[in-house]
Formats: sequence, C-alpha cells, structure tokens
Amino acid sequence: MKTSLKALSLFVLAVVITQKNSNRGASASPQSPKLYFARTRFRTALFLLSIIRPQSLLILFAMAKSSKPLFEEAEKHLSKADTVMNRLIGERGHCTLTPHKDTFYVLCDSIISQQLSVKASATILKRFCALFPKETPTPELVLKLDADDIRAVGCSHAKVRYVKDLSAKFLDGTLKPKQFSQLDDEDLIKTLVQVKGIGRWTAEMYLIFSLNRLDVMAVDDLGLRKAMMQLYELPAMPKPAEMLAIAEKWQPYRSIASWYLWRSLDNA
Repeated sequence: MKTSLKALSLFVLAVVITQKNSNRGASASPQSPKLYFARTRFRTALFLLSIIRPQSLLILFAMAKSSKPLFEEAEKHLSKADTVMNRLIGERGHCTLTPHKDTFYVLCDSIISQQLSVKASATILKRFCALFPKETPTPELVLKLDADDIRAVGCSHAKVRYVKDLSAKFLDGTLKPKQFSQLDDEDLIKTLVQVKGIGRWTAEMYLIFSLNRLDVMAVDDLGLRKAMMQLYELPAMPKPAEMLAIAEKWQPYRSIASWYLWRSLDNA
C-alpha cells in the first residue's frame, strides 16, 4: 500500500512539473494533436517508471530541479575579473565542458589525431576502433594486435609505436587512471608525458577536456595565442610569458577561460 501511494504521489508530481514547464512557452493557440499525444506518451512513461523504479523518478526530479550551470562560479569570477571574458560569456552562454571517463580511448584518440584534420582523424579513429570487439580498444588487445593491422587503418609507423607504448604503460602501472584524481595538474602532466607521443600540450588537452581540471593554461596552444591576439588587440601572437600575465586574473579558472577563447574561434 505504501509503495502504491508513493508511486501515485510521484506520478502526480511528474504531471504537475511537466504541465508547469510546458505552460511556460505555451501560446494562445489551441494545442496541436501531435503535441497533445507527445505529452500524453511522456506522462504515461513517467507513470510506468514511478511504478517500476520510483527511485529513478526521484533522481530525474532532482536533475530537473537543478538548473544551475555546472561552471557557474567560474563564469561569475571570469565576468567580474575581465571585461573581455564578460563579453564572451554573454555571447557564448554557459561553458559545456563534460568529462570523459574512458582514459585509454581518449589518449588513443589524442595520439591518432595528431597533425590531422578533424575529418581525417575521425575516419582513422573509427577504422582503428573497428579492429576490436564492440569497437572498444583496450590495452591488452592493442598489444596483441599486429602492427601492420594498425598501419592498415591509416596510422603512421610512429603512431603505431605510440599506441603500443600507451598500452604497455597502462598494463605495467605507469598510468593508473583511478589514481589521477590524487595528482595535481603538474604531477599528472609529468605522468602522462612518459608515454611516447604524448607531449605537454596533449596532456594539457586531456586535463581540460577529459578531466575538466579548472586551472590549466596551455601556453603552447596556437588557437589560444590567436584568440588572445584578436580579443586583446595585441600586435602579434603573444609569447607564453605574456599569455600567463593576461591569464593571471582568470585564476583559478584558466581552463574555463580557455574554453571561451576557443569558442571565439569556433574551435570548441
């Protein structure tokens, strides 16, 4: 009986919330049959979920109520600290960086994509993944794979050596992704660059785009240098020291500021 009452209460709450949200953008015109049936199907799905897995519905409600942007504090800080950032944030909206958990896949992608266009790297990466069951490369499988098979998908001899070395360092414990959270940025970069083919820039990109570390400043990135030159009206692309000076007021959110700089070039 208690379970039924809980399910019914959740269903009623679901209907109220969805109706409230739908009314926000409603016009004075009659509701179309297509929209009516879509809402009906959605409410039915919520009702079934409330019976089968009420705890899942509670999670959905919590997510729906939480509209706070993930990097809101960073955006507030940058807007107050820098007029250029304030304008960029207003133009580009909230930062949408999201973490990626498959460290091995991401680092393989980083190696394979080096010095290639986005389209070419995507094609080669897809062929590379197709070599493995469920298109999921693992360190064990990469080491077992013949080098010629990896070459056949479009990887250079050097990149074959790099992904093999990456795999070996996963297996021998040089890279332990579960322990990455215990390392500060510099120590993690030092760990990653032990892999052949992974330099400081590649490691910094991994920290920003996969781990979403907040205060990484990739002074060797050509896109950041170009964006800084344009946005801060510099006579030439800045050197690392000048970049660090400009970025000092962004701390401790230089990664988020960098994301907005890349967005200004439409490179996000």
